[in-house]
Amino acid sequence: MIILRVQDWLERYLIIERILGLDAPFEFPDGFPYPVRQMEDVEQAAIALRNSWQMGLDPIANLVELLEERGLRVGVISGVEAFGGCAFEVEVGDCRQPVLVYADNYPGDRQRFSIAHELGHLMLRVEGNLDEEKVANRFAGAFLAPQPSVIRELAAMGSTLTLSELAHLKQKYGMSMQAWVYRLRDLGVVSEWSASRVFAMFRERGWHKTEPGKPYPAESPRRFESLVLAAYEEEIITTSRASELLNMRYIEFLNRYQHLRGGASIALRRGHKRLDKSAQGWHPARSAAAD
Repeated sequence: MIILRVQDWLERYLIIERILGLDAPFEFPDGFPYPVRQMEDVEQAAIALRNSWQMGLDPIANLVELLEERGLRVGVISGVEAFGGCAFEVEVGDCRQPVLVYADNYPGDRQRFSIAHELGHLMLRVEGNLDEEKVANRFAGAFLAPQPSVIRELAAMGSTLTLSELAHLKQKYGMSMQAWVYRLRDLGVVSEWSASRVFAMFRERGWHKTEPGKPYPAESPRRFESLVLAAYEEEIITTSRASELLNMRYIEFLNRYQHLRGGASIALRRGHKRLDKSAQGWHPARSAAAD
């Protein structure tokens, strides 16, 4: 079921890209996929990726937006139990392209960790006998909260980390309190025994499922929908085709997006020809003076 849903979404995504003539492939930064032979390499890989993407060490305001801006196709599916996310490569034209999908039925902080985990699978090349899932988990924590940032935060908080401070870190970095405890344990800031005590307390109070305090907001991919709506607004595709691509009922699409109608002047200026036929071979026609 997951494979079928992902396949359906991806096919619609690739159709609108073909309609708009978009063919810019995602390019891995130099040195990636990063070779990992020991867990310490993961910390270096996370910082190296941030440096390659010129992110610095600050918290990531919107992880999905960041990945889409870097050219990754990101999707979200709903209604699937016991599924956090997946990453894979797909044939697009003459090259293989990475794709990342995550579930929408989790709090935002858990979604972000799943997304960063799947990013780890794409960006790392695990060698030797390391457990790939543990490596991806370590990368997720290191990418969301790099080691220098963790040390800086703890220096400002003092020797004792309270529940309220964990909640503050959760909201600042978009990483759950429990993920923070794992992160501190991985970095040797807290002992295995101390971390186990915290996890036990969370289980006793039911916080392992729903953490106390304000939930972290979920994030949503925007590129696919934006491409469809841009094509619709410029009258490159019809209402029925736009609703089909967004997997919406015709009337639902009209009620939500009817205000976008009337982009003919934009379409004329850009030299697009309206396309209402089969997706096969769709390519927007452009005049010599287009764009």
